Amino acid sequence: MPLAYHPPSTLHSEIRAMHDWIHLERPSQRLRFTLDLLSLDILKEGLRYLRTLIANGIARDISLYSIWRSRILPLDERQQGFAYAGWSWHPPPQECIEKLDREAVMTFLIVDVTVYDSIMDSVRRWERETRPRDDIWHFDHVEEVWRNEEGEEMDSVWDDY
Repeated sequence: MPLAYHPPSTLHSEIRAMHDWIHLERPSQRLRFTLDLLSLDILKEGLRYLRTLIANGIARDISLYSIWRSRILPLDERQQGFAYAGWSWHPPPQECIEKLDREAVMTFLIVDVTVYDSIMDSVRRWERETRPRDDIWHFDHVEEVWRNEEGEEMDSVWDDY
């Protein structure tokens, strides 16, 4: 469905405001007042975009978790017990959003942007965890020592005493 006509400057500023609202660095600064100023068409486009971001963020989160999980040595039983609940939420069909009224779209935007923030926090955590490192050490629970990828033991400050 084509968007209703907006003068180009208004359309651009509304799209920019919606984008900025979604991508705010500090979620606590998101104001519902911003949504009140935007047209229903822009709100609907914002909800579609946000749902796509959520689906992409979840896919990235799951793939990074899989990478992280594949790097765990068998001795790291405690790390393998790390609690993780993956889930999938795909963008809704186009016609679903078209049927929503302004209040429903705004409610979904506010709820979904909170979900998006949480997912992106998780993605950033997995990105940090899966970043290549020079020295990755794992605790050997049997011998109670730290070992690197080559199996070398970590020197201890207590060895000198």
